[in-house]
Amino acid sequence: TRPDDEQLKSDSARINRLESALNLKKGACTIESVQKDLQAAIAASDKPKVSECVASLFDMIKGGQVTWDTVRTLKVGKDVGNAMKMGDADIAASARKVVGEIQALAQRAGIGL
Repeated sequence: TRPDDEQLKSDSARINRLESALNLKKGACTIESVQKDLQAAIAASDKPKVSECVASLFDMIKGGQVTWDTVRTLKVGKDVGNAMKMGDADIAASARKVVGEIQALAQRAGIGL
């Protein structure tokens, strides 16, 4: 391999790392807005909106779009727990899946929750 190839590989790796970091930062903003929507929907007892928010959180956490630090700092689990207590079986089931993903995220972060 030529030295140029090595340089290109390391540049490409650096770009990938930057893109990953940017996506996680974007994910942090997005999850925060979904969380605020969820809080508002719970307060308004808007079950369809709560379902939608819980599903979004599940996809984001499962899809690795947010870090454990973000989820922990924002206390996303608390709001998911509140959604669970609304007395709707479907919402509770979806919320339990989110809690499972949050726990998996914590384990992947090496916390051993």
